[in-house]
Amino acid sequence: MNVSERIRLFRQRKNWTQEEVAEQLKMSPNGYGSIERGTTEITLRRLEQLAEIFGISLAELLNIDGKFVFSQGDNHSNNNNHFSVNNQPTTELEYKYQLEKQSIIIQKLEQEITYLKEIITLLKKET
Repeated sequence: MNVSERIRLFRQRKNWTQEEVAEQLKMSPNGYGSIERGTTEITLRRLEQLAEIFGISLAELLNIDGKFVFSQGDNHSNNNNHFSVNNQPTTELEYKYQLEKQSIIIQKLEQEITYLKEIITLLKKET
């Protein structure tokens, strides 16, 4: 599943039309449709806007099965705001989002550890 498919999936989960999302993004429905079809490059700012609209983190929007899925689209370009599908982070921005993803994973694991410690404490009290 590529990013345009993920964007469509998150929109459908909200039961929104393309027109409704386009309106929130202040863009034409055709322009937004091009994003979902994957026929246009998407900027980092637009990805951030989509994540905000869907109520998810940018890391969640950019990840599939725990893998970072974007890298610099044009290695000859100095513009770090456009991305295409790839499995390896290659720009500073990509490493930033990879770090954000890892921070979220660590936070969830710390919560699980706390929960498991509470269970251990309760089990010790019962014996």
